[in-house]
Amino acid sequence: MTRIAVLRPGSRTTVEDLGRTNAARWGVPPGGAFDAVALVAANRLVGNRDDDAGLELTLAGPDLRNDGPREVAVAVVGAEGEVRSHGGATRRCRSGEPAALRAGESLHVGALGGARAWLALAGGIAVPPKLGSRSTCAHAGFGGFAGRPLRAGDVLDVGDPIGTPASRRPWKYPSRGDARDQVATLRIVAGPQADLHPGDTLALLAATLWTVAPESDRVGVRLTALDPAIPDRVGRVAGIPPEGTTLGAVQMPPSGDAIVLGPDRPVTGGYAKPALVIRADIGEIARLVPGRRVRFAPVPLADAVAADRQRRDELPPASLGAPREARS
Repeated sequence: MTRIAVLRPGSRTTVEDLGRTNAARWGVPPGGAFDAVALVAANRLVGNRDDDAGLELTLAGPDLRNDGPREVAVAVVGAEGEVRSHGGATRRCRSGEPAALRAGESLHVGALGGARAWLALAGGIAVPPKLGSRSTCAHAGFGGFAGRPLRAGDVLDVGDPIGTPASRRPWKYPSRGDARDQVATLRIVAGPQADLHPGDTLALLAATLWTVAPESDRVGVRLTALDPAIPDRVGRVAGIPPEGTTLGAVQMPPSGDAIVLGPDRPVTGGYAKPALVIRADIGEIARLVPGRRVRFAPVPLADAVAADRQRRDELPPASLGAPREARS
């Protein structure tokens, strides 16, 4: 066991693993890393199990210090940012590549090139599991570290490593464009309420650009259509009987906005869901910053399945047993 001191917490840094599988019956969302594949990649890079707890960074990362007694392998993947360790000398740590954080050294993660990144420490963050997960449920104040984002002065316990950090070329976070400047493309398939809207709903959703609203968070990424006529053309649905929700579902409330549901979404909802963002593009959703423009692109279901398989095939090799599936 070693200890990692939080010198600066960053904008919003939380402890996350792959989420909760069986807590919806109590109204608890699955939570977990917004992009589970990215966390799995970070864990594999430092020799962890896929479901070990790491950190999810939002907009700007933290300053962490290794208070010893041992060296800790660390890896950051996701949105590009300035990552450097410094002790007696300063070294650059590239995104997607494991680096050694010696006792007494600190790691600085600056402003990110997108909304989120994921950080793993060899041995995993040793916080007690709650309802089968170490993820933070901030809305209810439990899980993770004291049920909240990290603060300056917090100290994280990190378990003893059981694997070996990957010795390979850096793992490049798969993305189809720059996280801030270009239009993000979210591939979609038909959702459970696609037939409640008139005409070809998916084509109408794809007929305009959308803008990410400042109110977006881990509950859902809210999108506003640049063509104000699109919501009326899609068709406003007053509501549906409450039903279960899923990660990446595109809700269309009567306001006309689109809300792409995230890991902290309510377990049930009464808004129509005409479309679903494919699982391979959940990482694109996780990295969307307010003001970013988004385009929906309908794809066949077979293409969605193939894209998900390809993204998982590109992961670093597992060294500690079979991966546990990310919850949706």
